[in-house]
Amino acid sequence: DVSALRPLASLQQKAAVEILRQSSDIAAFAGGVSTSAPEQGASEDAMQDASTDHPVYTIADGHDEIVWGVDTTPTTLFSASADKTIRAWDIASRRCVQVLEEHTRPVLCLAVCVKHDKLFSGSYDCTVRVWNLTTYRRITSLPGHTDAVRALQVYNDTTLYTASYDHTIRAYDIESLTLLKVLRGHTGPVRTLVSVNDYIFSGSYDKRVCVWPGFSQEVGPSAGSDLVKTLKGHRGAVRALACYPRQQVRGSERAIGPFVFSGSDDTNVRVWNAETLECVHELKGHTDNVRVLTVDARYLYSGSWDKKIRVWDLVNFSCKHVITGHTEAVLALCVMGGHLVSGSYDTTVRFWGVQPDTEFECVGVFKAHDDAVRVLTSAGCSASTVFSGSYDGSIGFWRLPIEDPKNWTPNRSVANGWV
Repeated sequence: DVSALRPLASLQQKAAVEILRQSSDIAAFAGGVSTSAPEQGASEDAMQDASTDHPVYTIADGHDEIVWGVDTTPTTLFSASADKTIRAWDIASRRCVQVLEEHTRPVLCLAVCVKHDKLFSGSYDCTVRVWNLTTYRRITSLPGHTDAVRALQVYNDTTLYTASYDHTIRAYDIESLTLLKVLRGHTGPVRTLVSVNDYIFSGSYDKRVCVWPGFSQEVGPSAGSDLVKTLKGHRGAVRALACYPRQQVRGSERAIGPFVFSGSDDTNVRVWNAETLECVHELKGHTDNVRVLTVDARYLYSGSWDKKIRVWDLVNFSCKHVITGHTEAVLALCVMGGHLVSGSYDTTVRFWGVQPDTEFECVGVFKAHDDAVRVLTSAGCSASTVFSGSYDGSIGFWRLPIEDPKNWTPNRSVANGWV
């Protein structure tokens, strides 16, 4: 069943919401959607929200262990877990519609290619499984790696890149699923992948970022040598990458980018020109490992074990703001509907305004998961819904009911968790 919101009173100047947790086993849906009544004393607006079949906030239980990865299509959310399964969730109803059970060890990462109707999953069992996005049936398994598959990247809807703790990256043609290349160059486990400017960038525990050409079945090896360049400078493992394509600056004729950003255990973020492949900035300020990066049209955001989020201006790379509020490490970031959303070891999901009238203010604090919030995803800056996955195995569905929470009445704001 999918529950409705249970509003609570404010907590130390910050309103908080606790959402009733419900089982999301597929068998439970035969009886339809049920809702729970709001607690006594809730505002009329909150009571109205709580009586709807599609609450603004929902926590769905289903996985038995840590959720390591989430990815989404316009209609379906996919979650990967240490319980060896992948769950498919219908976004409209917030119901689990399928459990995919083929992996033999924890599932660590996911990638979707809507054009070819395929879902890819990487696991500690050293394989990549390929699933049909419509029927949820397994198409095939891609063997070859000799250690955990930790990251996946779809390039131009033509090529799948798989990164492994075995120090290699493998490139597959998405349509035929044939192996194009095995890319060797790292000397440590490969942790993360991004693509921009017809290059693939890989970050590794060997403290380096490697640059690879964008292969396809048509181009193949003629795209260039396997390893284009090794980007050196970090003094710790590279755990996070983000990219920014060349874009026009708002209100100016000037264009900036393309950039690749790398976050490291050395506490710093490096900015690489994705054309010249040179380091153009080193962003300092964090006092512990940088665990996650995300970017929107104006800012780069970095989340760290130091419990802070730093906001970097994309024009001059000055630190625009230091966001504080989390009481444990920041593990996940994404942008959505004019907001930055963060997830932390402190179990909360927080919404931060990034528009001029709410810039860097905390506009929502939600304590719904019972353990650390490990991953977040949305469909992009203009998305209206964000999804969270937690160490407790649950999935969170969050959306903005209206464009600007500051327009809400005080009672409604408190009842629904907005500051």
